[in-house]
Amino acid sequence: MVDMTEKDGKLYCAFSGRLDSTLCAGIETPLMEKVIAADLPVVFDMTDVEFVSSSFLRLVIQTAKKVGRGNLFLPHLSESVRQVFLISGLDEQLGLS
Repeated sequence: MVDMTEKDGKLYCAFSGRLDSTLCAGIETPLMEKVIAADLPVVFDMTDVEFVSSSFLRLVIQTAKKVGRGNLFLPHLSESVRQVFLISGLDEQLGLS
């Protein structure tokens, strides 16, 4: 699940639960449409996320490409989710390390 709101000059996307392939397939189009339309830096709030799949990592990469380097933020990563970004090498690309 994702809740998208604009505030303070950023698009906030608050995710929750398990971000598996099924969920990501359902949110990909509306998420990308909102990211493109907002034309703002994006915050993926991961406070309530328990699990991320490779499909979610793909969404992260797509979003990072759309908003440009330094304009995607992923606060509140749990240790297990942070490990997925570390193992995939995305931690360095996204400035999470």
